[in-house]
Amino acid sequence: MPVPPTRVTSDGSGKFLLALGTNGDVWKLNPADGALKQLFAGAKYIGGEVSAFGMTLDAQGRLYVVANVRDALVKPNLNRVTIFRSSGKHESDPADLKLWLKTEYPYGVNNYNHGVGHIAQGPDGMLYVSSGSRTDANEASEDPNFSSEGETPLTACLWRLDPKSEQPTIEVFARGLRNPYGFCWDDKGRLIATENGPNLDPPEELNEIRQGRHYGFPYQFSNLEKNPYKHISPAPADLNMTPPILNIGPDGGVQKAGKPIATFDPHSSPAGIVFLGDGFPEKDRGTFLVPRYGNMIEQVPDVGFDVLQVRLREKEGEVREAEIKTFIKPVSRPVDIHISGGKVYLVEHARELGNFGASTNPPGRILELTPHPHP
Repeated sequence: MPVPPTRVTSDGSGKFLLALGTNGDVWKLNPADGALKQLFAGAKYIGGEVSAFGMTLDAQGRLYVVANVRDALVKPNLNRVTIFRSSGKHESDPADLKLWLKTEYPYGVNNYNHGVGHIAQGPDGMLYVSSGSRTDANEASEDPNFSSEGETPLTACLWRLDPKSEQPTIEVFARGLRNPYGFCWDDKGRLIATENGPNLDPPEELNEIRQGRHYGFPYQFSNLEKNPYKHISPAPADLNMTPPILNIGPDGGVQKAGKPIATFDPHSSPAGIVFLGDGFPEKDRGTFLVPRYGNMIEQVPDVGFDVLQVRLREKEGEVREAEIKTFIKPVSRPVDIHISGGKVYLVEHARELGNFGASTNPPGRILELTPHPHP
């Protein structure tokens, strides 16, 4: 890719892919021959210090792009969030992208502005949007350039928006999610989301998201018995928190003292997620694929840099456990995954197979995975 990609989407036909760059550029890719064409330049329709992490097409073929822009001209700095939408199908090439939703909240403390990211249309026709935390663990900032208020009502949660609205209102669908980078639905309509954990080594999470629930952040991390952060006040007595899914192995997370972790190795950075339905080989059908971006802090050995296969297990109407196996390894910084035309497309953000500090590696690639016809 010409720039580091963050997302890929399509209409599912397999005839084309749309790839989003971190800088807001949108590229159209022909899977048949790999030809690329730029549809939009982020500098022209967004501008500023851009971090673009979300893109989708709705059922009408309209294109949505989610962007975060840091405003350092005000104190405290703001994260200005915009969602752009094309007025018609993206094939009107280039379709026009117009501002559809605009909001803001204080920019993140230190390096923890996870921002607003993944956007996807659910089985109910509504659009769901992930909004990551602006802190590591709800800490206050001592720098006057950044707000000291911790999380806000619009961060560490999952939004729901009505695509029928020309001026949508943000509905918070679920809370307590530190950085739900990827989510998707299975054939039962269950919403499953990955979540990146904080710096003090709790495992990363996989959660079944249900409306109105709270998933722990910042009071509960993974299935740890004790919160590793001393500055965190106890959770409100009336707050009922939903635990993450347990990893019963054999891969993706080493058990501690014989107890399964919830859910993935610390710092392995689970990113996108897709569900493999009836169009895939029987041995893979009904599973999820989860690329793990890999650790972004120094760690020996490195973790992630792979794609995991997840098979959920349900108990008493709730997803409680997951059998997790390595599907592909190694992969260079895999950040997103998408299904189109019966094939799986895996997005590499950059070309590195370990945490090498400040990366000078070129932008990543888009890889095509074709199901093998034999068992």
